[in-house]
Amino acid sequence: MKPEALLNRTILVTGSTSGIGEATAKLLAENGASLVLTGRNIDKLTALKKELGASVALTITADLTTHDGVQALIEQCPALDGVVHSAGIVDPVAVKFLKAKHLQKTFAINFEAPVLISSGLLAKGKINKNASFVFISSVSSNHPYPGGAAYSASKSAIESFSRSLALEH
Repeated sequence: MKPEALLNRTILVTGSTSGIGEATAKLLAENGASLVLTGRNIDKLTALKKELGASVALTITADLTTHDGVQALIEQCPALDGVVHSAGIVDPVAVKFLKAKHLQKTFAINFEAPVLISSGLLAKGKINKNASFVFISSVSSNHPYPGGAAYSASKSAIESFSRSLALEH
């Protein structure tokens, strides 16, 4: 994609207060996108908004591991030309120690949140024609590692979901 393709495009970046999400937000801003940034940490969101200036159209503080956080994000979002789902966690736990709480924690942010956000934005008509969805996955979906069963499974699940979304839209 040519950088000018991002001019005046409104793009939501989840997990924008650290790591891949923050780097993505900075790159999109450098290339002229108008950003909707979300994260749990209001101080980091405020600092990023200050750093990126006019590129940031809106910041939304939301905990995407909760139903209320996901719904608040969907409601506050304007019409979007793209969504980058980069919020996620890695919480290694050996299989013999895995409990439901570990699966719920990992899948809530790595799978459920992007699925429900995508579905909610589409249902509310907040996704513009020719919009793009980007789901951040990991090589771990195909190359698991000790302690990474829940993480690898969550990334495999989001890859499968993204293929279904692509077929439908």
